[in-house]
Amino acid sequence: MKSKAKQKEYAKLVEKLRFLMEEEFLYHNPTLDVSLLSHMLGVSKGKLSKLINGHLGKSVTTYVNDYRLQEVLHVLKTKDSKTLTITGVAMEAGFCSKSTFYRHFKYRMNCSPSAFFKNKERKRVYFSNK
Repeated sequence: MKSKAKQKEYAKLVEKLRFLMEEEFLYHNPTLDVSLLSHMLGVSKGKLSKLINGHLGKSVTTYVNDYRLQEVLHVLKTKDSKTLTITGVAMEAGFCSKSTFYRHFKYRMNCSPSAFFKNKERKRVYFSNK
């Protein structure tokens, strides 16, 4: 019975976490970290890490940066990318530096941002944070 209660608790926390990220756009804050996110959820840093690692299969940093990357891909695909810079969009999405953005982009997309966006076929790829 205890495990079902814990599962319900974690499910509620995952839902609250998704709400904070998708509706409140917490990931736009470049200083968002485990401490701030755990405070916003009202849980310990350890519990937040366990929640994201165990239920979502990634680190807190990767989880947050995935939201940022998803926004970058969406903005550059849907807006006139001739007037936007990739790095500018990344900073608007919450990445704290160009190097962090490039590192996460290469980690997830297996190529540099400029190589990705030069290839029109790859523009159709959507990144899923779920």
